[in-house]
Amino acid sequence: MKFHSYISISLLIFILFPFTLFAQTHTPKYITVCSNIKGFYEYLPKGYQAGDTVLYPLIIFSHGAGETGNGSAANLPKVLANGTPKQIKDGIFPDSFFVNGQHYKFIVLSPQYVAWPSVGHMDTLINYAIANYKVDTSRIYLTGLSMGGGITWNYAADSYKKCRRIAAIVPVCGATGANTYRAKIMAVARLPVWATHNNGDPTVPDSTTTNMVNFINANKPAPLPMAIKTTFISNSHNAWSATYNLTFRPNGLNVYEWLLTHKRPIFNYWLGPSNGAWENSIYWSRGFVPNLSSETVIDRNNPVKINSIAHTKRLHLYNGGRIILESGQLKINP
Repeated sequence: MKFHSYISISLLIFILFPFTLFAQTHTPKYITVCSNIKGFYEYLPKGYQAGDTVLYPLIIFSHGAGETGNGSAANLPKVLANGTPKQIKDGIFPDSFFVNGQHYKFIVLSPQYVAWPSVGHMDTLINYAIANYKVDTSRIYLTGLSMGGGITWNYAADSYKKCRRIAAIVPVCGATGANTYRAKIMAVARLPVWATHNNGDPTVPDSTTTNMVNFINANKPAPLPMAIKTTFISNSHNAWSATYNLTFRPNGLNVYEWLLTHKRPIFNYWLGPSNGAWENSIYWSRGFVPNLSSETVIDRNNPVKINSIAHTKRLHLYNGGRIILESGQLKINP
């Protein structure tokens, strides 16, 4: 009978292709993350399971001013108009990306902002993502367009501490102000930047992106890597369609593949004073966390006193940060 045939075929497909159980999911979430984020879209890749130990790179996509809303069922779909969430909605976002001999799958969160987002709003969202999803914290990426490009810049340029949370950024026609102080934060933090803009943008001047990239690259010492800027020849504001196009590979990589070539090392931030603790909640009042794969950042005037042998991969001193070798040694293990 045909009925039995359909059952047999279904069982055969299930046995031969069990991965079909794990579909990509793009789910509206009517959850208040903070006062300015009352809903978001959640994209989980095929095979994502809460119970296993696999960690995933995270993309946070920030929309433009035209897609603001209160996160309700009536407003949230506006977020799907452009960029990464549109690609997911249209079914063209790849399940995985093959970079440097390895397959990667993204978690993508696309928040809807009630109004122009602040650095604090983004920080809260990153914390929420880490607490609620299986995020590889060495691979957190920010991207966005216009207003969303602005918060992408603003978060990365706010402080060394925040910049160090991010593995790379792709701001698209980002609406923000450029200055040497903000650029220096990204340059010193060695943040990979690929920024794009249309040369004749009537809404956000192309000079905004040009100046920020030039300021980053003019820093002494020079940033590693150098910031990249792509200029599209167009008199429209829409630089995002070209930027996120999966076939746009000016250096052999589209923006998603490029993001995956960058990974943040582990950092230990000193919170001070000299008898204080590290940001990662491990109490080390007399020396650095002895993790040879980590880097150490001291950006407080209160010195770190070392009375034993301390190890770190690399040491960064900012804002008067200093160390005092009392009866100990500091070993740099690059």
